[in-house]
Amino acid sequence: MKIILNYLFFFALAVFIFLSGCSRDLQKRGGDFREADDENTTYLLSLIEKAGANSPHTLNANFSIEGHSGKQNFKATGNAKYNNNPKKVRIIFHDAVFKSPITEIIQDADIIKIFFTFDNVLYIDNAKTIDLKFYSNLDLDFNLISDLVNGRIPVINDFSVVKGLESGLSSGKGDIKFIILENKEYYETISFKRDIADKILWMNKNTKEKIEIYLNEPFRNQDIVFYKSVRIVSLKYDLKMTINFTTVKFNMPVDLENMVKLELPKDIKIINRSYINKL
Repeated sequence: MKIILNYLFFFALAVFIFLSGCSRDLQKRGGDFREADDENTTYLLSLIEKAGANSPHTLNANFSIEGHSGKQNFKATGNAKYNNNPKKVRIIFHDAVFKSPITEIIQDADIIKIFFTFDNVLYIDNAKTIDLKFYSNLDLDFNLISDLVNGRIPVINDFSVVKGLESGLSSGKGDIKFIILENKEYYETISFKRDIADKILWMNKNTKEKIEIYLNEPFRNQDIVFYKSVRIVSLKYDLKMTINFTTVKFNMPVDLENMVKLELPKDIKIINRSYINKL
């Protein structure tokens, strides 16, 4: 189960990233970099706020996914529906060949439901207490995913700014900028190219595990910035995954009741973890 879940949580993460103007950095990508002054660092933080303010109220998107982890390959198609307020998310994954449903992930406010069709198992969890390591090897704070669901650039909690960097200032080509954040658990580096977030890197300080996200083919829909292609890389698990979005509709009416409704078989096994770690 963990192999499948590793993929699906990365896939879900990529879908959530699509709802925001996300970004990251790996290392310096060449060129000359220097520490940005306070004014430029403040400007980069303002871009993060702006991305959240301009995020869509609703989204309905079809996507295809292709990836591998080690020697195992994976392909899938799917649909993602999202409503900002009240918070509701529905992501359905289908087998790329037979088109049969693999998994449904639903979030209704703080309640998260994960239904595995083949195993006939439904997990119920809580967004405030969920432990992603129970479901997969994903070493990531769910709050970062929650930010993405809300259409914001994911920013670690209780962060402080380590530094801002700019490229090519001496030659007048300062179109690539970075901001590096940290808290007790993570480093986060966000990259902007011509003021549009294009990459993000999260690194766990203890495990040194890194998750790299590349945002490709950015387009503007009025004030909304979105990406037709998102690539996620985890070196620890030799995982590379690309998600390509096809049909995308912003700010269209959604059926909130049916959006979070699950049709379940009678003999389904239900595992409720929504009460764990609440104390």
